[in-house]
Amino acid sequence: MKVFVFDLDDTLYLERDYVFSGFQAVAEKIEEKSGLSSELVYEELIQGFNNGLRAKNFDRLLEKNPEIQKVLSLEEIIHHYRSHFPRILLLQKAEHVLKCLKKEGHFLGLITDGYLKTQILKVESLKITSYFDKIVFTDQWGKTYWKPHERAFSEIERAWRVKGQDLVYIGDNPEKDFFPAKKRFWKTIRLRIPGQLHYTDEPKSKEYAPDEECRSFTELEEILFK
Repeated sequence: MKVFVFDLDDTLYLERDYVFSGFQAVAEKIEEKSGLSSELVYEELIQGFNNGLRAKNFDRLLEKNPEIQKVLSLEEIIHHYRSHFPRILLLQKAEHVLKCLKKEGHFLGLITDGYLKTQILKVESLKITSYFDKIVFTDQWGKTYWKPHERAFSEIERAWRVKGQDLVYIGDNPEKDFFPAKKRFWKTIRLRIPGQLHYTDEPKSKEYAPDEECRSFTELEEILFK
């Protein structure tokens, strides 16, 4: 029996959908507090994102619209973004693959980085708790233990007393997902789908490269059940 472990962001759903959901929540809060049109605020945030802005999005918003700072600080905006209940959906066939693995009697794990409350809300929104026998939120130990730290991977091994090739890890980010799993001799699979934030990223060395790569959950299903 194998243990299949999934990443969350940009693996089970597209992370940009979370970003857009957060932008909408922030825009609505700004309209509530300032009267500034939520549509205009949302469009401004989306435009920055589509132009490649991946950090300081709210700093830029406040620079262009200083009147917002009279009613909301940057810290309050960031808190509202991270604590909003997201409107996100699983990728096509993701739930089907999870159901099939459970039906086959395999154990399923989830390892996810990110601020604890934020990640818990994502899991709740996607309604996937019942599929996983163990969910590891790395932020429960602090940011130091986010991937590529190995602690979450050792926790999975300890939970089922398995090691090496009996474990399969599915993720998306070559910067942090595959290195810790490969170091422990897990089999690694990269799910590479257009729209992912790290879709064009390449591994910096063979130690960071996945064993296999697929372009959809349909392809992933073929790999997992071959």
